[in-house]
Amino acid sequence: MGEYVLSKCILQKSIFFKMGVEINQSFECIWHEIRPGVFQRSMTPLECFFTPDLGWSVWSSIKLSSVPSTCDSNEVLINQLRRAWIRVLYEQPQLASTFDFHERTCTYVTATEESLTTCLEETFIIEEDSQNSIATRNKPILCFEESTRRLSFRAPHCYIDGIGVILLLGDIVKFLSIPQRTTFGDEVKNLPPVFDIAACLPKPHAADLERGARLTQKFLQNQPSIGLPFQDRPSAPHSVSAICLSIEESKNIVSACKARGLTVTHAVHAALIQATAELDSEAAAKYYTSIHIYNWRSHVQPKYQRQSTLHCSGFPMVVENPSTRDFESLSEEMKILYVGTNQDKNIAKAHSPWWSSLVTALNAAGNPPAASTPMLSSLGVIEKLLPEEVDGVKIEDFKFGIDIKGPVVTVYLWNWEGRIHFSAAWDRGSFPEGEIDEFLGRIVRKLATPLGVTISLK
Repeated sequence: MGEYVLSKCILQKSIFFKMGVEINQSFECIWHEIRPGVFQRSMTPLECFFTPDLGWSVWSSIKLSSVPSTCDSNEVLINQLRRAWIRVLYEQPQLASTFDFHERTCTYVTATEESLTTCLEETFIIEEDSQNSIATRNKPILCFEESTRRLSFRAPHCYIDGIGVILLLGDIVKFLSIPQRTTFGDEVKNLPPVFDIAACLPKPHAADLERGARLTQKFLQNQPSIGLPFQDRPSAPHSVSAICLSIEESKNIVSACKARGLTVTHAVHAALIQATAELDSEAAAKYYTSIHIYNWRSHVQPKYQRQSTLHCSGFPMVVENPSTRDFESLSEEMKILYVGTNQDKNIAKAHSPWWSSLVTALNAAGNPPAASTPMLSSLGVIEKLLPEEVDGVKIEDFKFGIDIKGPVVTVYLWNWEGRIHFSAAWDRGSFPEGEIDEFLGRIVRKLATPLGVTISLK
């Protein structure tokens, strides 16, 4: 089996060359068998960024408001969920792989009956109040709350991106409704290629490497950035703040943005910058230096678009004079930034070089000062990724977030059931109770007022 997969990878590589596209990865970035049943590849620069020290863990949860008719008891439902998780591990075996940040490798060992049993014990969890009782693990996990029928997936960020998490929940629900018999042994054929290979990116030229270096220099030189005031204390358990607008408020926000030629993402990012500058007492002397994030699954071949891996991108952004800019000026700059990056046909070739340069610079810096510049990640309309009903199983109460050690706050934005949601996970060691709630409220007010929309924050 290993020889088949290895030869298939080499064949795939030769096909790309015949198409006139040279692969932007060495052989080591392609999954290959290093000994019988053990497959390995090098980690990408973006994966290397998400070190265990950062403690970044993406998570999402849903409630099952209905279940298949065959699940006539919790015992049967749990058994079906376990089978669904097994199927996911077969179709997405990288979820059971191991990252070695010292060696910068990702390794997968073909499952046996014994190893699968151990894997299920470690990754399929029945637990009440999973949001607060389940901490980040070194492997992806699926958790189920019997009393609420809440299903939660959580994984270190090096394994998967936000869109991948949402797609994965949909797959779990699908396999719950339509169980499939699963036999391991050939699952390595489902190991996903890294982004550059899945997107058939050509080998970067000197200009692409130089662009990556310039992006890194841009990010590092324009520090310090504005940020949120925080407590310099040891990391503590995570918490989540959230705001959900009404359907009418959400429609009015969307309409007001469209009338100005903006997306909600452009407008919210502008409001976030304003809210941060207002809270930073030294903002007048600083930039807003952060990373703008993109879903790049449309860039990869269709057969890889649902894979559980990092098919996202992030590039540095620098905003001058954030403390004196009005909403109109900032939102227009956000529009130019987001649209320009999406339309840039060459920037993908600089993605790995820029992250490689950044990781190298951060490693050389040792322990840089803690940063508290909030980021924005927009998930879009969730129903486009996760329908409210999947094969007869109804879904409600979608939630999403990220756990981060230290004072970095990522604000997530999405639309679910016609309502705009804001969510931010934060470290209790860095922020006192209520502070991030107030920050989210400030963002919403900075968004609504210039758009002429009335918002009721309870």
